[in-house]
Amino acid sequence: MVGYKIQNLGSIDSSYKCSCCSFLLRNPAQLIECAHRLCQSCVNNQPGESIVCPQCNEKTLRSKVKPDRGCRNDMQSLTVCCALCGWNGPLKNYEAHLGEKHPNPMCEFCHATYPSVIDLNEHVSYQCPEVLVHCPLEVFGCEDNIRRTDLSKHYSTGRHQRILINVVPSREFQSSNSIVRRNELEESLDVLSTVIQQANEDQGHLRNECRENERNLEALLQDLSVSRKSVEEEFVFLQKLVNDQQISQCDIVSIQQKLHDMKSPSSDGTLIWRITDVKQKIEDAKSNVQPSILSPVFYSSPTGYKICLCLHPNGNDSAQHTHMSLYFVLMRGEYDSILTFPFCFKMIFCLIDQTGKQQHIFDVLEPDLSSSSYQRPQSEKNTPIGFIKFVPLRILQQGNNAYVRNDTMFIKAMIDFTNHPKEILSYVLNISPGMTAVAQHAMIEEERRVHQQRSVSK
Repeated sequence: MVGYKIQNLGSIDSSYKCSCCSFLLRNPAQLIECAHRLCQSCVNNQPGESIVCPQCNEKTLRSKVKPDRGCRNDMQSLTVCCALCGWNGPLKNYEAHLGEKHPNPMCEFCHATYPSVIDLNEHVSYQCPEVLVHCPLEVFGCEDNIRRTDLSKHYSTGRHQRILINVVPSREFQSSNSIVRRNELEESLDVLSTVIQQANEDQGHLRNECRENERNLEALLQDLSVSRKSVEEEFVFLQKLVNDQQISQCDIVSIQQKLHDMKSPSSDGTLIWRITDVKQKIEDAKSNVQPSILSPVFYSSPTGYKICLCLHPNGNDSAQHTHMSLYFVLMRGEYDSILTFPFCFKMIFCLIDQTGKQQHIFDVLEPDLSSSSYQRPQSEKNTPIGFIKFVPLRILQQGNNAYVRNDTMFIKAMIDFTNHPKEILSYVLNISPGMTAVAQHAMIEEERRVHQQRSVSK
């Protein structure tokens, strides 16, 4: 049993990854000597009384390897993306999802099926004959990637033998954190020599098998139906590789988005979200590659509420294929302990008209103080709340429309701290975003004063 295989592993904190199998930790155990973590099953798979950390080569007595329950509890709320489909949710629900939706997964390398995803991951990590693995002498220059089933044959190659001859006489070499001396190399050589001897024996068997295969070649060439099926399977496999590449690209975009959020968050209660590649994002949502996207994080003030927006480009639930859905998301922030909850301010959402005609599409989200979406966040994000039918897709898909130009659109979000009258909302949204927050606030207050005077005169 190895760790959890997930799509979004690249966005998970490295402290939650197993130093041995490189998957997300399952039943984490901590090595006391170096503080790195491994899956409990990866610890159990190491022989002897000392556990060697794959990350730093530090040794820890097996008796000093302790289950890290604190880390395991912290991980339960991690949001993970299923490695086999588009499902995402907290880690605590992942195993149940795998058991329900993927009862007999197939190995992408050898196409064998397994009773569970756990068995599949262990098969790929340790047993699958078709997986490419590194030569044990990679650090000494043997950089070949070999199918696991061909390792024994590789050990008998001239290239591998020459590297062995160069490595053995050296007195010592430097590893990442320790010096491995010659006697340790000689012990490794004894093991490799045994493997090479076995490889030579296997070579004789393979020779006999080759002769048998040559006798069967003519019959195999005549079996066109089998060949056709093989080609079809290869085509399906290539399609899966293309899909995996698309998923990886989505992960890269997500990481880039998070890096952008960390660099320049707005802290005046206003966000202008620039969304590029609109057409592709709608297509990705339709195919469930990426059903939703998150905006950069912004704050109500430098020490205020932490917020982001969630956009479903192809709509959510009953609005799928007809509208874009837009939601407000209250996030767990650094200053929550000194803020007042529930969050009690209106949110103004606006799809900006890029033609200069100021025909913006906007709506106001009134706070529901009884909803959990407005309470103090207990996890990374509260449940999104907002407009399931924010804007019809037919408007955005019209040629030369006012809201998508150069495949880019802009969504503006504002926290309405002062409860603007509806009559001045259009004025507020038309103020140039190029002005400073102070200047914008002054113009809004002046417009409010003029509006009040007009109301009194009437």
